[in-house]
Amino acid sequence: PQGGIISPLLANVYLHYMDLKMEELIKEGKPIRKGNPEYGKAWRKNQHHRLGIDRDINQNPKPRVEYIRYADDFIIGIKGEYDKAEGIKNRVTQWLEQDLKLTISMNKSKIVKANKGTRFLSYMIKVNPTNKTRTGKSTKNSFNGKVQIQIPQAKAKEYGYEYNWLKGKVKHDEALADRDELEIIRTYQTIV
Repeated sequence: PQGGIISPLLANVYLHYMDLKMEELIKEGKPIRKGNPEYGKAWRKNQHHRLGIDRDINQNPKPRVEYIRYADDFIIGIKGEYDKAEGIKNRVTQWLEQDLKLTISMNKSKIVKANKGTRFLSYMIKVNPTNKTRTGKSTKNSFNGKVQIQIPQAKAKEYGYEYNWLKGKVKHDEALADRDELEIIRTYQTIV
């Protein structure tokens, strides 16, 4: 039953097959790395950032895959080319439709560049490339990005108006009037 207490448990049991298939897919793309001699020379001269030399030589042509699932929502991160990401999306869709008899929401299922961001569990997740400054020059290292998790502004405003935080006041909640301070604090912490 959707929204029931047992729903997440049933989703976990049913989607365990998908978790196993994703583990296989992740193992396929695990990189076999060998040290890059060019990186070592540039690092000793402290020029690896400016020249944009990668530390390792990836000897596995398959894309790297990461996978996170919470109940029936999941996100797949792929480090690789667009056509390979499209192939992985098609494989996962096929598993879900043929093996598990589930349908995919095509408006939620899309391939997005990491720096553009995507919504997962109502949070915006994106990768911002770091800018490192060496000898007065700024170099963009897209492979060294930092993951950001952002609360959508509309959601933050909605909470702000609901609890009068945007006006500098907290909304009085009659149901909490007879509770002790610790319980009131815990209640408001779950909201934030």
